[in-house]
Amino acid sequence: MENLNYEGLKLPQKKSFQTTLLLCFFLGHFGVHRFYVGKIWTGLLMLLTGGGLGIWYIIDMVTIILGKFKTKQKIHLNQKLALL
Repeated sequence: MENLNYEGLKLPQKKSFQTTLLLCFFLGHFGVHRFYVGKIWTGLLMLLTGGGLGIWYIIDMVTIILGKFKTKQKIHLNQKLALL
């Protein structure tokens, strides 16, 4: 089922909190979590700089855990935690 509004336009989908967190934890130095949420340019920058020499990676990890990380469309991640 597609996510459409009353005018038939596609609405942006919420991205998974768990998926983003796991991608950041395991592949964060390569910016994979940023590609997942649609932030292509910053994902490329993270890829080229090794996660901002690790600093950018740590900042992203903290913002994801605190629930402040947003997608390119400025939508907060879907935070249905099944593990916690």
